[in-house]
Amino acid sequence: MNGAEHSERENRDELLSGMPLWVIALVSLCALILLNCSAGRAGRNKSPDRAKAAYNFYYLAEDEIRQNRFPQALALLDSAVYYNPGLANFHQIRGWLWEQLDQPDSAIAAYETCLIYKSAHPDVLSRLSKLYLDAGDHENAASYL
Repeated sequence: MNGAEHSERENRDELLSGMPLWVIALVSLCALILLNCSAGRAGRNKSPDRAKAAYNFYYLAEDEIRQNRFPQALALLDSAVYYNPGLANFHQIRGWLWEQLDQPDSAIAAYETCLIYKSAHPDVLSRLSKLYLDAGDHENAASYL
């Protein structure tokens, strides 16, 4: 990473760290809408560009996770899911992020979405069982063991 890229990243990080989550989510949503409108119907197809966009958002989310900026990571990961909703690991990480943000219902929803795309996911099954157990829902907890 050259000096200009490093400085640009620091500026972006500084801007994001003081920004409320709803602003980040709104900006991400607007960017997605604009990108989708400019792509037209062709943008709905699975293309290398969509896969690349999904992974670009994913890598940005990883950077935010490493810095414990979970709300920003979640907003970026939501963008990755928009471009590639069928990738189970994106949903798994979303579930983990929701857990870090102490939102167990959202974590459960993300983990259950993950299982739609990859039904045999031991880590997700274990997390779901624990979340349901913590919520006192023993029947659902047992079903994921």
